[in-house]
Amino acid sequence: MRTFTIDLIAQQEFEQAAGWYEQERIGLGFEFIEEVDRILRRVETHDRFVTAPVAILDDGVVRRGFVRRFPYVVIFVETR
Repeated sequence: MRTFTIDLIAQQEFEQAAGWYEQERIGLGFEFIEEVDRILRRVETHDRFVTAPVAILDDGVVRRGFVRRFPYVVIFVETR
């Protein structure tokens, strides 16, 4: 199982988006949270996250996971 940290700015954006969706429709914010959590669990539990690299760095590979139903992307660096 992998460990990871979430950037403070990304966390704040996530919380604001969840709040906005919840104001739009009760329960929609929770659905957004579930979709982002789905990607984070996948990053945490899969040995290889199978997506095309966005960029290759000296110490890792930048990858992304698209959030279903919402116009968001989870971007992360898979370190070597």
